[in-house]
Amino acid sequence: MKLFLIALAGLFLFVPSLRGEETARAELAEPLRARDAAQDPEPGRIDFENYQRNIDDIFHLALMAGADGDYSVNSVIVELNRKIAGNPRDPDALMSLGHVYRILGQLTEANRFYQKALELDPDNFHSNLFSALVQAEDDAFEGALRNLEAAIRLQPAELYPWMTQGKIMMLLKRDEEAAQSFRRALEIQPENRQALFALSLIEQRLKRPGEARKLLEKLHAAQPGDLFVRYHLGALELADRRPAQALVYWEPVFNEGVRDPNFLFNLSAAYKEGGQPAKAEAILNHLKFMMPRGLDIELLMADVYGQLGRLKDAESGYRAILAEEPGNLAAAVGLADLLRRSGARPEESERLVRQAAETARRHQGLSPSLGETSDRSPS
Repeated sequence: MKLFLIALAGLFLFVPSLRGEETARAELAEPLRARDAAQDPEPGRIDFENYQRNIDDIFHLALMAGADGDYSVNSVIVELNRKIAGNPRDPDALMSLGHVYRILGQLTEANRFYQKALELDPDNFHSNLFSALVQAEDDAFEGALRNLEAAIRLQPAELYPWMTQGKIMMLLKRDEEAAQSFRRALEIQPENRQALFALSLIEQRLKRPGEARKLLEKLHAAQPGDLFVRYHLGALELADRRPAQALVYWEPVFNEGVRDPNFLFNLSAAYKEGGQPAKAEAILNHLKFMMPRGLDIELLMADVYGQLGRLKDAESGYRAILAEEPGNLAAAVGLADLLRRSGARPEESERLVRQAAETARRHQGLSPSLGETSDRSPS
């Protein structure tokens, strides 16, 4: 996982789906990216990101030279090893060789030299931070956190270590600690959009939608066109059962051409909840073409058919889901409700729900019980 080369690989943004606050992944919800223009550091602060870019530019130029050039990959490594052989206690040469291996993608080898440099100079801010970076990219998170703590101790006013620590804590689902890291980052740079956005995601995961809303609204006020922010504001509205307000945010996103399946699924849910089943059906038909075996799509489509008064289609949809997943309580309840509406005997409706509940208990994890949350993203 090249975690910090893309800022936060593997991190999903959290979008409440129709039947709960657990979340759907979406194209909009890419890994956190450094989308903002670089901001000048405050006087006395180290700008690690610019420092790293400068280091990388120097080494990329050296490593891209021709095979016969003075600074080919091989000659750079040979020269650095010669310097280390002559003076094994040269931390600069050890760090430089670490940079070469990092840029070549040999993360374990890079960290070996960063750690050797740290043995000679344990209080070197840059050595600690580079070591943390390559360990994080190599999924060695505990070691990365140890070096980050050292870097923070050495330079508590530097933004980058707090941001990196927060991202790792998010991946480890240590959400309260992640929140603390991003709050410290915001003390250093109050308008940092990446920190504000990440903190809003954590607040959603911690079931604090009010705090998440405040952060997202601040971002929206500063940059109204941000699709990520509008997406998550709409998700909060849908989770609060305010589909009309969700559509205020989401319809412009749709009109701007976003067609990720998970976004479309949530948009169709908002249309259904907002009493616009025809629009929901149109989107779901498109989704069925993209994902023909998505049970969540079939379930929402059955709900929409019921809302449209197409009871036979709704019944067929629910029964098809139950044939494939007998413990799906949402489908059982939908079918039971449909049968009541069509005048079926109440005992048949009760039997359907009871059988589905018993099946779900026998196959734990197959489908959530009523009242629990579920990820109603397309399967």
